Amino acid sequence: MKALYGLKQSPAIWNKRVDGFMTEQGFTRCTSDSCLYYKGDTITKFVLVSLSVDDLLITGNDNDGIKTFRDALNSNFGECTWNDNCSSFLGVNLQYDLVTGVLMMSCPGKIDSLLAKYSGLQKLTSSLVPYATTFKKIDDSVDHQLTDIQECIRENFASIVGACIYMSITARPDITTLCNKACKGMHNPK
Repeated sequence: MKALYGLKQSPAIWNKRVDGFMTEQGFTRCTSDSCLYYKGDTITKFVLVSLSVDDLLITGNDNDGIKTFRDALNSNFGECTWNDNCSSFLGVNLQYDLVTGVLMMSCPGKIDSLLAKYSGLQKLTSSLVPYATTFKKIDDSVDHQLTDIQECIRENFASIVGACIYMSITARPDITTLCNKACKGMHNPK
């Protein structure tokens, strides 16, 4: 499989290979999210696999099913590296409280890298409420001097909104409405 790296058709070939393997193992591909596979007959016994290229997140309450699947992965794709207590997946931090059954997800690394990429944003302050009811438009008239933050937002608006959309999809659904509002100004950010 290493010979596939760099070829245009590599992603399609890899996807076909992995999908075939998952089907052989008795998994069904989720219709609403093609990166999610599931296996199990009842709610009381299931295995879920989230796949992103060659990163897997395996979970479920069927410990024997998980072990069987791991063994099959090792025998088909070579020895894999396993981490039984996943604390991060694809840049999203995961914290699971076994007592309360609460899963908390956050993406501070993505937020920090966004702030580091655009130095003008480092002066922003956080807010407990992610959506303001009113917005200040950037006054870009000739006689008005823009602040560093305003200049940064003006120049990098599409990239910043794209990063925020990624965060809203992966771990911050509470900012989805704000992302939607920001997307409406993509052609002329003010």
